[in-house]
Amino acid sequence: MIPYYGRRFGFKAWTAATRLGYGVHADLYEGKSEQRSTRLGEHVVTKMMEAMQKESPETQFSVFCDNFFTSPTLISNLQDKNIKVTGTMRQNRIDKCPLMDVKSVKKQQRGYYDYHLDTNDQICAVRWNDNSVVTLLSNEYGVHPIQKAKRYSAVEKKKVNIQQPYVVQQYNRFTGGVD
Repeated sequence: MIPYYGRRFGFKAWTAATRLGYGVHADLYEGKSEQRSTRLGEHVVTKMMEAMQKESPETQFSVFCDNFFTSPTLISNLQDKNIKVTGTMRQNRIDKCPLMDVKSVKKQQRGYYDYHLDTNDQICAVRWNDNSVVTLLSNEYGVHPIQKAKRYSAVEKKKVNIQQPYVVQQYNRFTGGVD
């Protein structure tokens, strides 16, 4: 016999926050209410940024998203509204970008990266090997200048410097306010 757990219900609270964790805009999600042509994450960010631009139209916004929200179409749509976006990316949303596949990057040394710059849309896609392979998209930051990151090496039993693309450093610097 399979137990009955009922229907899932509740609210999701979407929050835009500063890098220090101060909420600047919030939206409650009660479930699908209208037909939309975009993914939920794209819809949430676009709607929130439109509201924030309406509140302070003179402000230049720079948005950092995790992989639930980030996609090439989100970045293109917000770029048309003069909003800068940087975010981690799910592997299945990379849409024909000529980056090395995840398995090949994972076999490389720690700190290895591959990138591609779309010159039409000015979107930089980066795949970087750290503890795991991370993919980022940005219309604000690129790979250069290459940064150094300290990581513990189990082989050498000490902290070593590895290469870190600039976009990764900026993403780590400005995220962490809300999760």
